[in-house]
Amino acid sequence: MKATIIGSDFLQKDGSVKFLEINTNTTIYNEGADLLEYDTLFNMLNVNNITEFHYIWTENDAYSPLNQAHRFAQILKTKCEENNISYTDHIVPMNSVTVPFIEDANNKFILRQSFDTTALVDETYCADKFEFFNLMKDSQYIPKTHYTSDTLNLNTLDGKIRQR
Repeated sequence: MKATIIGSDFLQKDGSVKFLEINTNTTIYNEGADLLEYDTLFNMLNVNNITEFHYIWTENDAYSPLNQAHRFAQILKTKCEENNISYTDHIVPMNSVTVPFIEDANNKFILRQSFDTTALVDETYCADKFEFFNLMKDSQYIPKTHYTSDTLNLNTLDGKIRQR
């Protein structure tokens, strides 16, 4: 079983939120790691008989501040120990565009917090902001956008979308 942490950059104005982009190579602040809900995740892992937890993350990008320990990883490791699940870190070098291959299996959970060009969400929606806006073009949650290419003219500045 695989999962990917996706971070969103957004703009908040006048009680409204607009998404600017999504990222898989995202940062979890140490103080925020303590606020996350872990019980639901580990209940799901136990129900599915997961015995191996693999956490893929990018060095110098996955957490902040860097002069402290990686709190999110510490919590995951502790929760794995409490649930008799083996825990393995897979640290990806900064600016890497692929992640280590881990063979998926029914007893494995692979959590990725790192960019991977071989993954659809990364290559299609994170690397190409236009594709993200094209996906979200009918949503009220993206800012007004203008983009022109050989295949699509996206112009929500005037509220019209034209295919070429």
